[in-house]
Amino acid sequence: MWAVGTNTVRRMKNPRAFLVAAETALGHPIEIVSGREEARLIYLGAAHGIADKGKQRLVIDIGGGSTEFIIGLGFQTLERESLQMGCVATTKACFPDGKITTKRYDDFRRGIVLEMQQFLAEYRARGWADAYGCSGTIKAIAQVAHEMGCAKGVLTPASMAEIRDALLKAKSIDTLRLPGLNEERRPVLPAASWCLMRCSRACA
Repeated sequence: MWAVGTNTVRRMKNPRAFLVAAETALGHPIEIVSGREEARLIYLGAAHGIADKGKQRLVIDIGGGSTEFIIGLGFQTLERESLQMGCVATTKACFPDGKITTKRYDDFRRGIVLEMQQFLAEYRARGWADAYGCSGTIKAIAQVAHEMGCAKGVLTPASMAEIRDALLKAKSIDTLRLPGLNEERRPVLPAASWCLMRCSRACA
């Protein structure tokens, strides 16, 4: 058994207090892994569920506190990055009052592009044949797109644009109601979907 702590634990001011209690409950030590090691583990998990076409692929995982970008071939990672822009943290920073506006979307988009500049050229130079999204957050976005009738298993720029427009039309997280969206995911869907939209476009 191998227990690991990821972004949330990495950012704690006093992780030891949490780890002592958690390790006691588990009866097992917990290792705090770096963002790039987290990316490697995410890719390995995804690779075991994806048919190997013998081509390089991009995997994106949007978590609560961070987002990982990995290019790999088979079970080997070639590029790994982890950015501090998860859907929970971003929701708190960009939607403190729950309002969804075009200005916030534009500010959000510029911020993500700036964050990705540090590795985007290298990723594009490396290249990939297919892009995959993993994590409950991206699955929730895909479910909404499917229920809206604009995607079936594949998220496209057009389907993401429809979700963006629906979010702006709602104007507030409190009034946001989309088909296929459960209450647990509703508060973080705007940040998660906008993040995925900008990430996919920047990496295109």
